Amino acid sequence: MKIERKTHTSREISTASLPDIIFMLLIFFMVTTVMREYEGLDVIMPRAKMIEKLESKRHTAYIWATKDGLISVDDRIISINALSGMMYSKIAKDPKITVSLKSDEKTTMKLITDIHTQLRTANALKLSYSALTKNNMKGFRIWMISTAIMGSTFIGFQVYEFSSFATHHVEIDCVNPGELTKYEQHIFDDGCSSGEAHAESHEGLKPQTNLFGTTFYTLTGFHGAHVTLGIVWLLSLLLLSFKKGVITPEKNLDVDLAALYWHFVDVVWIVIFTVVYLFGVFPGF
Repeated sequence: MKIERKTHTSREISTASLPDIIFMLLIFFMVTTVMREYEGLDVIMPRAKMIEKLESKRHTAYIWATKDGLISVDDRIISINALSGMMYSKIAKDPKITVSLKSDEKTTMKLITDIHTQLRTANALKLSYSALTKNNMKGFRIWMISTAIMGSTFIGFQVYEFSSFATHHVEIDCVNPGELTKYEQHIFDDGCSSGEAHAESHEGLKPQTNLFGTTFYTLTGFHGAHVTLGIVWLLSLLLLSFKKGVITPEKNLDVDLAALYWHFVDVVWIVIFTVVYLFGVFPGF
């Protein structure tokens, strides 16, 4: 009697959902991650008609000086007498270093003079004064409103598109049908076989219609939800801009994060538009 050996069947784990998981994790970390950026002490820098950016932030040391006489270097509040020693060590490590003084517009001239004296003692002769250009909040609000309007227009067109697809109506002349698509040919074969003069279908594209309908509404619907979230974010920043001191040139991390989010939404839409809308135009896709 011959005993047949059982064959071992390999059980493979499906990785079809792995890209979706990675994509959702990417969105999660983008939303929840807090980018730490040391902003120094709370100072209101003076305005200037013309400013020039520093060539390299890598070779720059920042000193904050408040109107109350506080001095901060490297996230530490120090005394005026300790400034020369700290700057001397920095210059020893990086001879190309430039000192950027960020002082409050109401800082006393005595404190500025004392800082100059300490810097000369440390041989820190490359000094720049940080200032702000005109705080154009009006332009900021105009661009916020314009972007929110364009995003709302996009959502409006998307809602109209969903409604048109869901209530799509096809009517075919059985006598002179002309050139038909595959879908119209299917309607023609079912409706005109019984001798009717016209064949029609009221079945639109819905999520439950077929796999394409499910994929289409899922991709474009999720993107529309992200655009809606971006609009709410912009309107929130717009309202906060009317509160004094919340959004300033020094405190613009929230605005930068919102801009990065909108760039992300734009890139995702380019991919979705190419895959869902353009690939169908070319034969073979």
